[in-house]
Amino acid sequence: MKYDFTTVSGVRLIAAVLGDGCLDKRFRLFYANSAPELVQGFLEDAKNIFKEDLTYNLYKKRTDSVQVVELSARHGRAVAETGIRPGRKVENNQG
Repeated sequence: MKYDFTTVSGVRLIAAVLGDGCLDKRFRLFYANSAPELVQGFLEDAKNIFKEDLTYNLYKKRTDSVQVVELSARHGRAVAETGIRPGRKVENNQG
């Protein structure tokens, strides 16, 4: 595995994706939250993991104050190596 997800930042990023994010079937990684400090925390953790390889888009949903972070499929594939399956959240959280 190219990136280390066993660090504090790695564990937080995985937890954030499972809680408030998703890995879609095209391997794009998303995180959405209305609390700016949590969005910033997610981005800091992503920077700690992916370093200079990090590329992302940050945008707000039109209808509310939710900010969405979108990481590229390259990052999503790295996260998928930890065992997170791409697809609908309901399929990922069976249990």
